[in-house]
Amino acid sequence: MGDLQTELIPARGVNAFVFCPRLFWLEYVVGEFADNEHTVEGRSVHKRVDKPGGEMAAPEGEEEAAWQTRSLWLSDADIGVTAKLDLVDVTESGEVFPVDTKKGRAPDEGLWAPDRVQLTLQALLLRANGYRVEKIAAWYHGSRKRVELMLSDALVAEATDATRDAQILRSQSAPPAPLVDSPQCRGCSLNAICLPDEVNALGRDHLTEPKPNDPTEIRRVFPARDDRLPLYVHTSGTRIGLSKPWRVYLLPIKSRIHAHYCAEMPNTAMSRISIANLSRSTDSAKAWHRQINLKHCSAWREMPPNIIGRYSVKWLGATSPHS
Repeated sequence: MGDLQTELIPARGVNAFVFCPRLFWLEYVVGEFADNEHTVEGRSVHKRVDKPGGEMAAPEGEEEAAWQTRSLWLSDADIGVTAKLDLVDVTESGEVFPVDTKKGRAPDEGLWAPDRVQLTLQALLLRANGYRVEKIAAWYHGSRKRVELMLSDALVAEATDATRDAQILRSQSAPPAPLVDSPQCRGCSLNAICLPDEVNALGRDHLTEPKPNDPTEIRRVFPARDDRLPLYVHTSGTRIGLSKPWRVYLLPIKSRIHAHYCAEMPNTAMSRISIANLSRSTDSAKAWHRQINLKHCSAWREMPPNIIGRYSVKWLGATSPHS
């Protein structure tokens, strides 16, 4: 029998299995991993919960020091899973429940299936260690929303089945087939390694008539741009807007007509727009903070350039750092 930690499967791995079995096999069997903008942003979102801290009472019947509530590692051989819990929340009645931080947006109802399975496994690990757990929760950073779900027998069965299937797949030497024409492949960091459309195209019998669900073309993989630059605005009273679709202009306060742009550039050439020393005291600044930052920005003075056109925000109330 091998080492216990090598036999246990990470709850995050079961999440990947539910999302895409081929992704799970590439990451957890052959050790493939690649970063893209989504994985990098996800690590940034996790910075706070990745720092151990917080306290909660030890499990019932245990005479131990308090357990930490952030970045808590738990394992259980019977469940067959190990996991690092982002956060454990404690209710007034003494019950606890896991809260996992997710980069993306919440679904219209409940939790995404991979997140639901991962959190259920975390709840089972807490139960196995002596805690009372009746619900699970996820914080979706893209929606600025916490979603809670009551733990049920159906959720436990779903998570248990997924763990068993992932363990079976981990023992196989050949990868499963890629997903077919799935939108999930677009943002996957292993797209260029997995090559789902190419593998599916090569595996089809081109001497017979195509099936109704066969994709008609191979989707191109576009790498993220790394040549975009941030735009910094620090002149008091500068007006920002769109002169035409996908072009951003900067207009000094004294110039009220578009013929006197002080700058104009393509939207796609900018990674973000940063307003220096934006005053929170003005109504425009409050509107900026309320309408834009809370939904789309990690730093309240920054926004992606496409947000300008989406919200038609033109007056930003910037104050000069040199005044």
